Amino acid sequence: KQQRKLNVSTGTVCHDHFFATTLIFSAIFLVNYMIMSLAVSTFHSAGLAVLTFQDALLLLDQ
Repeated sequence: KQQRKLNVSTGTVCHDHFFATTLIFSAIFLVNYMIMSLAVSTFHSAGLAVLTFQDALLLLDQ
């Protein structure tokens, strides 16, 4: 049996890794944004002190 080696250029591998990394971080950002928006709307509907998105991010950083 002969095994074929795939000839993949370094540029293609770097491009694929860049795309995957960008996609992962974008997904993490969107999920974080959705969770923060849900928390803000929950606080608002419960009549609690309304936080801005920036205030919520500052709380997360602490």
